[in-house]
Amino acid sequence: MGRQNSAYRSVVSIDVYQAILNHAPNGTHTAAGNLHEEIWVALLRRSDPKVHNVRVTRGDGGIDGVGFQDPVTGVARVYQAKFFSDLSDDTRTKPVVEAFVRAHCHQFVCSVWELLFPKQLSHTELGWLMGTLKSDALAFAKTFKGAHKDIEERIQACAIEYRDASDLVDLLSTHLDLASKFLPQSHLALDEELRKERESRAHDRIELARNLQTMSDEAIRAHQTDARRAKAALSILNQGWANLTGGLQLRQGQRQNLRQRGDSFSDCSTAKRSAGWSEIQSPSWLA
Repeated sequence: MGRQNSAYRSVVSIDVYQAILNHAPNGTHTAAGNLHEEIWVALLRRSDPKVHNVRVTRGDGGIDGVGFQDPVTGVARVYQAKFFSDLSDDTRTKPVVEAFVRAHCHQFVCSVWELLFPKQLSHTELGWLMGTLKSDALAFAKTFKGAHKDIEERIQACAIEYRDASDLVDLLSTHLDLASKFLPQSHLALDEELRKERESRAHDRIELARNLQTMSDEAIRAHQTDARRAKAALSILNQGWANLTGGLQLRQGQRQNLRQRGDSFSDCSTAKRSAGWSEIQSPSWLA
């Protein structure tokens, strides 16, 4: 929102006043003023959530942007754009005073009046805006035909705020698409092109990372499948080896049993032959 009693800020990086003049359709001050209005309206609608309704009224080189803070009671914030290079004399301050008084001549109540300005305001200009404007407006209202019956009370109760070149550049820098639309030859438009390029490259990097991740996931799945197959094959091989080993051990045991039986039979036969031979050699009748 606008500021009250704000300190004087540093010079902005772009002369937005001159940039608007350079981009005016026919190069005239009136055309530049209209462009200035359009830029502020677009930025207000984009950046300020409290501006639900902005009405543009041409005729004095500025706009009346109305943001209703309370539609029931009709309390509103009024935005007034003035395309001047400064507020150094009456030719610039008088239109501001008149616009301020007119803002209090509607059915709705202007609780906050905000000046939208394309140049950096000096200490002297801020002193006039925040201190002297109301007294000048009260003096003007006494001679203004069609003034509201409560004009003096409304002026006294109204808060005055402003946005100047610093705020305008900040908003344009935040909404570079609008800067590119309204000021295509400014460096802000170049910033928008660079932003688009950065976003495009970032998108490409994200896509590349996603593709690499997909390839990595597929490789992991393929590796896991190969590992399962290898494990199954190894299990079958181990089972076959166990069966083969068991069979060999069984046959070896059987051969050992047969060998042991053969040895026992051989020993028995030898014993019998020895016994028979003794009987033959030593008959009992020779004893």
